[in-house]
Formats: sequence, structure tokens, C-alpha cells
Amino acid sequence: MVVLGAAGGTELTRDLVDSWSAVDARFEFRALGVAGGDWVDDVWPVLCSAALVVTHAGQNAVADVAASGAPAIVVPQARPFGEQSATGRALAHGSVAEVLDTWPSVARWHAAANRALEIGGRRWSALRTEGAPARAARAIEQAAPRTVRQ
Repeated sequence: MVVLGAAGGTELTRDLVDSWSAVDARFEFRALGVAGGDWVDDVWPVLCSAALVVTHAGQNAVADVAASGAPAIVVPQARPFGEQSATGRALAHGSVAEVLDTWPSVARWHAAANRALEIGGRRWSALRTEGAPARAARAIEQAAPRTVRQ
């Protein structure tokens, strides 16, 4: 089970992650980017092996979790332009992940984790992550001005 912190600021703490771990023996909890947690240069292999991911709704985190196909609990964080809230609403509307307004308390942990596992990772494909790098490259090539060599 992987918990992804947020560089842009979050109320998520290692103590809260430890409290989830204390009440749920189903998972080995790994906190990445959380104050007091681990840091890894490449989260991709960790995400790909995760039974469950708990993350904020930042675009990079959501894209990585979507590409990994892991079940997820997503908690949008307050941002000046509300982009994480918009992402959370879209994920909830599409039943892609368990989306919560706040990090789950110990009392709410099991219900949130169970719901995320029930949803599973199958709905991430709705975000069309398969082939996304190639589509992005084509779009950039089409939008970039052509340079004429002289």
C-alpha cells in the first residue's frame, strides 16, 4: 500500500499513515513524499506493485496512478485555482477511485480502503492512459510551428 504526499502542501502526516497501519494488517504501508516518510527517485515501480494507493489529486500523481492501474483513494488538496477539486469531482463522477474530502480518520479508514478496493483499478482506463505518450508527441508535432531551413 503506497501513500503519496504532495509537494504543493498537504495536511497528510506520517502519524496519520501510521494510525491507518495500526488498524489494518492487510497492507504493508509505505509513505512516499510524506514528512517523515521515505523518498524514492522513481515511484513507478512502487506504484505498479501497490495493492492500493492513497494520494492527493495533483495531475502528476493522478496520471501515474492511472497508468499503474492501482485502486486508489484520492483526496484533493486546496489549491488557488481549485484544480485538484475539479480532478476529484471528475474521478468521483466516473467512479474511477474513492474520492474523499479529507484524509480518512482511523474510524473511516476501513470503509475508504474497502470502497477503493471494490472499485478496483479497472476504471482508470477511462482516462485513456494507454498510448498517451505517443498521442502527446503527435499533438506537439502538429501544434509546433514548422521551421524552414535555409
